Amino acid sequence: LGDYGFSQHELPETEIAAAIGGDLADWLTLFTIHSSGDMQWGDAGDPYIVIHKSALGRGDFLDVHATMYSS
Repeated sequence: LGDYGFSQHELPETEIAAAIGGDLADWLTLFTIHSSGDMQWGDAGDPYIVIHKSALGRGDFLDVHATMYSS
């Protein structure tokens, strides 16, 4: 929970802010599911679930956005 994106691409929050709108500082990576051992997302990628801070404050977990980075 509260992870950060590490990739050769932009941060997950940057991608979602550009696609959905709003200030980058208003978005937060809620959680990441890391690849591990034989369980790989894509080619050792990670899916990220990003939420707007105001939605998190309201407890509105229906308003989340997903992105995935892969190496």
